[in-house]
Amino acid sequence: MKILIDAHMVGERETGNETYIVNLIRGLQNMGVSDEIVLATAHVDALSEKVGRQYRMIPVSVSPWRRLGVDLPSIVRREKVDVLHVTYAGPLQTACAVVVTIHDVAYKMHPEWFSIRDRVVLGSGIAWTIRRAGKVITVSEHARREMEAVFPFAGPKIEV
Repeated sequence: MKILIDAHMVGERETGNETYIVNLIRGLQNMGVSDEIVLATAHVDALSEKVGRQYRMIPVSVSPWRRLGVDLPSIVRREKVDVLHVTYAGPLQTACAVVVTIHDVAYKMHPEWFSIRDRVVLGSGIAWTIRRAGKVITVSEHARREMEAVFPFAGPKIEV
């Protein structure tokens, strides 16, 4: 199986999201996962510094519109990817299974904490991504409950 992990945020100073993706990749390394893992990144050097150079890294745009609309769907097709892992929002269309990690729905609970751009990306992308995803990963029961309150249709897909 070929897995593409969207690691665009590594090197963007996205604190928690960046830490999560780096540790997800390290965890897969430590588990000795035999599947082929490819990383989509906007910052090859920053990601290589954190996880090493044993993975093939494919450049993607820092622009969410370009990354989600063009880059990731193109990589999925070209590389014949079986599973795409994204955080929060994924492409509108993609020719593979999707797994999404959503840490919280703070953008709904506290929109004042987010830029207009982030509210638009998250507001337009998360519901669509949840509907498209085979699984939704979250980090706590609290996050699950909040997500189910905002997206009642997500319940059966959510794994803590």
